[in-house]
Amino acid sequence: MFKALFFDMDDTLCDTQGANLKAVNWLINELSSHDHFDHETFVSQYLAAIYRELDEELKQLTSVIDDESDYRHFVFDYFLKKHEIKATDDLMSYVSLFDKKRIEYYDFYLGVTAMLKTLRSQYKIILITNGPAYSQIPKVEQVKMKDYCDHIIIGGLEPEQKPAKSIFDKACSVANCLPNEAIHSGDSLNSDIKGAKAAGIKTFWILPKFTSFSEGNKESDYVSNTILDIDKILESEL
Repeated sequence: MFKALFFDMDDTLCDTQGANLKAVNWLINELSSHDHFDHETFVSQYLAAIYRELDEELKQLTSVIDDESDYRHFVFDYFLKKHEIKATDDLMSYVSLFDKKRIEYYDFYLGVTAMLKTLRSQYKIILITNGPAYSQIPKVEQVKMKDYCDHIIIGGLEPEQKPAKSIFDKACSVANCLPNEAIHSGDSLNSDIKGAKAAGIKTFWILPKFTSFSEGNKESDYVSNTILDIDKILESEL
């Protein structure tokens, strides 16, 4: 029987991709009033850079930038230059404005808050989210995550992030449970599923393209396209 439930945040409890899409559409629309260039490609490149999807050249150029705000301003300017656009103060202001829009649109998936309220009356609820404090703390605050969790672990504030065993060990420690008394739910095969399994914790893989709930496969103990199916797991584990 489980004592604790561990949850990833982005694209597990909260619709990160939906918020990004709304913010991207906003930014493309805003940039359309500026110089003529491929705004959609530019924004796509910038969003990929936020998630550290970088080519070797950009990896080397940004390797010494520790501050997240400085990093985002640098890559925004970098891609403007790639599109042969001068980085004016007006254009550079979109770095912070885009971040604000992403947070403004950020929210739980439908039904998640009710689910968490119910589960918290029976289990310890621990959030484990990767990412820099720069972006993750505003998200946590936007959805008032502290109202639904007993403890929040932000990878960017820890010595290591998922899939490191240390971060799952910390989750067990704050939940006062053994690894076999917890289950971790998340959308990332590497960070969430493989990381938790390596730490001896059962896993629930949230895979959007999966068509129905499944008990067990070669990757994860459970799979579904929605976190709301966790009730089926908990019923089976009683």
